[in-house]
Amino acid sequence: MRPFLKEDPRLRIRARWDDEGIHVRGFVETWANNFPDPTANSYWYELSYDGALIERFILVSVDGSRAELPLPNAGTRDVQPLIYKVAQVFDELNTLDEYMTRAGLNVTNT
Repeated sequence: MRPFLKEDPRLRIRARWDDEGIHVRGFVETWANNFPDPTANSYWYELSYDGALIERFILVSVDGSRAELPLPNAGTRDVQPLIYKVAQVFDELNTLDEYMTRAGLNVTNT
């Protein structure tokens, strides 16, 4: 899947859910495994412009792949605003905020 900006299709976010795109299979963190289905895996997402990599992000597939949550800052449950926006792009079921609340994740102001 490669969402892109309508006004400038050279700006794209690339996600892969195959072996090459996996960050951690069997991801283990209390916030990620505390759902009815405790299965979680993390995946790389790449923001690029005109084919040049700008930044890589990690989203965690939780509750048996029912939601993609942004990886919080290490040792916290705080999520940077940009990675939250990336997660919103892939929130096809419109459940991101509900899952973030259930996981205890918060978007930081900085």
